[in-house]
Amino acid sequence: MNEAKEPIRKQIAEFIEEKFRETIGKPATGDPFHIATLARYVYMLGYSEGEEKRRGTGNHLRLAWDLGHAAYRDLRQGATWKDRLNDLTGEDLSEFGGNRSLRQGSRVRGQYFSLYVFVVAAHAKGLHKNQYFENVCPYGDRDFVRQCDARIAKFVAGLTSSTALEPPDEDGSDDREIGKVAVTFDYRQSDMAKFKAYYASHLSEDTVTNESGLRFVIYRPRQTSPGELMKSFLSVNLATSPASSELAKDGPAYRFTHIYSPPKDADGTNGKISFGKLVPLESGLYLVGGQRVVESRRTPYSSLKIFCFPWPAFTREPQVMQGLLLSANYAGIAMISRFAARVTNIGHSDQLELGAVSSAKLPDSIRTDIEVERGLPTVPWRTRAKHDSLSPEELADRIFTHCNNDPRRSSGMSLPGSYEAVDPNAQGKILNEASWQLELDAHFGSTKNPRYRAKDGSIFDLWKSIRFGPLTNDDRR
Repeated sequence: MNEAKEPIRKQIAEFIEEKFRETIGKPATGDPFHIATLARYVYMLGYSEGEEKRRGTGNHLRLAWDLGHAAYRDLRQGATWKDRLNDLTGEDLSEFGGNRSLRQGSRVRGQYFSLYVFVVAAHAKGLHKNQYFENVCPYGDRDFVRQCDARIAKFVAGLTSSTALEPPDEDGSDDREIGKVAVTFDYRQSDMAKFKAYYASHLSEDTVTNESGLRFVIYRPRQTSPGELMKSFLSVNLATSPASSELAKDGPAYRFTHIYSPPKDADGTNGKISFGKLVPLESGLYLVGGQRVVESRRTPYSSLKIFCFPWPAFTREPQVMQGLLLSANYAGIAMISRFAARVTNIGHSDQLELGAVSSAKLPDSIRTDIEVERGLPTVPWRTRAKHDSLSPEELADRIFTHCNNDPRRSSGMSLPGSYEAVDPNAQGKILNEASWQLELDAHFGSTKNPRYRAKDGSIFDLWKSIRFGPLTNDDRR
């Protein structure tokens, strides 16, 4: 935490303070950010030091936080967090675990952030490693600091995912090369209401972060091998920071995270991730953001990431939605493709096997995902017969159909009727759309008169069997 810079320090302090304040008067849950857990930890540290002091003296066990206080004072006197840490007294620490404090909470702003920093400081001194602490600390509390720090790290990673939220380096180096662009949209509240209704009825909880949201498994054709699909993860959540809410001065704003390739390193880097916001427009719901290969927290975005969902999908609630995607591949080549989206109650990308999936393995991949979904806490929308009405094989067929970039489904395809047959025996024959289709049927067959058949008995259909990849702007072709 000491490496954080303004204004991120302020947001970290507010994040920790509010996370603990949200639990005042509420029963304990699996979330590490709970004042009851914090209070237990403070008391166990105090009694642990008290036991060390009284051992061999015959005195009664008393609370003592001398080492913790010394470590905390060192932090307060430093420049990093000085203005954000309260002056904690022994009385403050003693009263913290009392019934009134846990039920009503403290009126002093920053008190819970300060108490957490006190625990971290004492933890750094090794007070949690003595024998008394190990004997009295419940097993579920032993990773308290590590679990909280992991949540804080994810929060910081979210802040630093956008250059607009990142502070400049103190020495001014490098950041002069990175510019920032902000774009805003006007939209109709009635359009946002369409999405809000769907969002509220399809919520699920991330069992890793305990954050609720709307999640999809996304599929699109691979550019290099259109017969395979790229499987990725999309999460839509309510924006929590003021900086994320400029689109929603009259209501809630939503943000999205698209995980194409999860971070491979412990510091959250070397992954391919997109971040952005939801823009409800009359022609559809747009998810507009930036995509980058995360080499570091200062990596600028490489391209836009835009999902376009048609509005009927949010009222008809099909098991597989279809949309249009603007993205880029690893070579940085922009592409436009159709995509398929399957709503899921899987809350975290780590619970999915992402990457390329062949047509033969897609049903098994879907089947595995469904098994994971059924093992998670039940969500109301999964109990609807409509949601699980299709088998993995039927879902796979629908996904492949929705993902295929079949050019016939675009409106701009036509053949001018000005081409005549060269063959003297076919003089006067005009090549138009009808005769062109007849020529294709004569060479490749049709459903009624097949000419080619697969081993599984399926008939070759030119438009269905040939997989069309994304449209790109690669001028090297």
